[in-house]
Amino acid sequence: MINYGASYVIQGLIALIAKALYLWFITTAVVLIIVIAMLFVRNYWRVLKGKY
Repeated sequence: MINYGASYVIQGLIALIAKALYLWFITTAVVLIIVIAMLFVRNYWRVLKGKY
């Protein structure tokens, strides 16, 4: 016999975990892009200032 209440709770937990992982992945991707962009700009700025 299937307990619908338990399966509903489990589905809710799975949805929450999936959403949390999705948000974490997006946040990590954005942070990585910002860090890489900052490093790139800094190196580019150094090249522009004098080391052609």
